[in-house]
Amino acid sequence: MPKRHERKEKTVITMDAGSLGKRSEGRVSEGALQRVCEFAREYLGFFYHRRRMGDVARRLVQAAGERGLEDADRFVETIFRDLSHEDRVLLVASILTVGETYFFRDLRLLEAFSQRLLPEMIRRKEAAGERRLCFWSAGCSSGEEAYTLAMIVSEAVQGRKDWNVLVLASDVNPRALDAARAAVYRSWSFRKAVPARYAKYVAPAGDGLWEVVPSVRTLVKFFRQNLADPALAPPEAENRKVDGIFCRNVLMYFDPEKRSQVLDRLHGGLAEGAWLMVSAQELHFADPGRWERVRFPGAIFLRKIPRIPKFRTPTDSSAPDRSEGRADVQRPGGMSIRVSGGTGARRDRPGMAAASDLVCRSGKSPGLEEHGEPGAESPEAGVLSALEEGRLAEAVVLVNGILSRKDAGAGSAALRDAITALVQELANAGRRKEALDLVNRIAARHKLEPGYPYLKAVLCRDMGDTEGAVAAYRQVLYLDPQAVPALLGLGTLHQAAGKKPLAARYFERALEALDGWEDGEAPERADGLSPAEIRRIAERFL
Repeated sequence: MPKRHERKEKTVITMDAGSLGKRSEGRVSEGALQRVCEFAREYLGFFYHRRRMGDVARRLVQAAGERGLEDADRFVETIFRDLSHEDRVLLVASILTVGETYFFRDLRLLEAFSQRLLPEMIRRKEAAGERRLCFWSAGCSSGEEAYTLAMIVSEAVQGRKDWNVLVLASDVNPRALDAARAAVYRSWSFRKAVPARYAKYVAPAGDGLWEVVPSVRTLVKFFRQNLADPALAPPEAENRKVDGIFCRNVLMYFDPEKRSQVLDRLHGGLAEGAWLMVSAQELHFADPGRWERVRFPGAIFLRKIPRIPKFRTPTDSSAPDRSEGRADVQRPGGMSIRVSGGTGARRDRPGMAAASDLVCRSGKSPGLEEHGEPGAESPEAGVLSALEEGRLAEAVVLVNGILSRKDAGAGSAALRDAITALVQELANAGRRKEALDLVNRIAARHKLEPGYPYLKAVLCRDMGDTEGAVAAYRQVLYLDPQAVPALLGLGTLHQAAGKKPLAARYFERALEALDGWEDGEAPERADGLSPAEIRRIAERFL
């Protein structure tokens, strides 16, 4: 758990139409600020809540100062008077976009991609005689995500002959793209250690800097693209659609109309049945008529619903209603499962968990604690082992045996891990009612453990039982009033139901629960989001 930090006073730029806070030497008027924000919304799709106007003002004053101007209003006037429309878009984008990114961000999602989705892609392409993989990092910022993808895919095809790998990477900010092409980074970009098997792809560059090796750099093609510009078509490689798009923590910044248009462009850039990876809190933006949600341990991906019969994936193979059996499922050898417990409150790190907190790994990865092989003396470990090997029925029997004991694990983390893993697999198999019954049984035994009602809330929400989800989230908050995922969950449910004042109260409580976190920290169970990004998500609804 990170140390509690005292709240830092922030210098907020004053505006002529009322003070936003403490005074600084820079000033920007309400009119100039509004003019920039309206332009950004119209041509970049960026939406800024009133509470974020101070951030925009600070950036404008800073940008003016960098150009030797003390008067930010004069700087804004220059932007709109002297620049062409295209140059104006470039400059405003470079001022307002601040990328929050680093290498191997959101390990759970990347492990699901590298261990479950990517091997199946490779197998099917080889069977079809095609040896080409192309991915698109949309909103790549300074390039850490794009290079991470290139490392993962390069490692996956290593030793296979004649494979062509390409990672397309786009961003609207030209300064960020310049940094991305340089491929030289400070240690802050590696604040999550690079997994051992990928360490060979970065090398020291002196003065505390690190650079991406040429073999990876050549796999990535950077280009400027404004996702909100309808005149720009989605990229194609060799006149073919891409196999997957990573567009995480980008859609949340667009207003609803622009967001819908961006999703249309992403949809158009994907091959039939290909994949879109967004963050957990962005999943509900996707039209279920065009995107299918597919669960993997540790992540939920969106698949473009094909116009032709879809092929089965490892998760499809576990569902009786969509598959004949499991014979063709290739499970990575040596894969183990870890489930993070708790509800994401400050004492257990806040976050926005999706349907599960499963983490799959093979080999050593950063940020994932090492676990020994499951011992025969531990039934809980036996459940995880059975699930890893696809023996769902055996896992159910083992859990029933555990629950028949008087102590039933005494609320241990091992039991919580086993229950959560089994619930995830039952849900994947379409057996959600059975999963819910299991959660209710264990929750009745351990009434002071907030993790179980949280799991119930996620299941109810997935089943369309809004009333049940609300009740379960409230039970979490009864046990743990600082549980950020539950606060956000209730906020979004009430927002969707049109109960905006009630939703606002939960979003406000989520913001209060994040007090004391520094923006540079990356809380666990937050889908890789920093506290600043979590705050912006809540603020968008206020």
